[in-house]
Amino acid sequence: MNTQEKMNKVIEIANEKYDGHFTLMKFTTNWRFIFGTIDECEEINYMYSGNTIDEVLDKAIENPISVYDFNNESVEEFFHAIRTIHPK
Repeated sequence: MNTQEKMNKVIEIANEKYDGHFTLMKFTTNWRFIFGTIDECEEINYMYSGNTIDEVLDKAIENPISVYDFNNESVEEFFHAIRTIHPK
């Protein structure tokens, strides 16, 4: 699949499962993707990461995850684990 076909597939998945919502971000060093709409900067940590747009789209198509899949309790557990591994 080329990039446009992958985008079309992502849109199809988003429309079917996530009210049409997804978040795609381009940073200096990587791309990020997740279905749903992120509300907090910390939620960027849940997003698929890749060196190219094709890489993150492939990950999203293969295994769709949504920011809505993370409830408040699991978010707190995640950040507690991160703080334990990487204390300031």
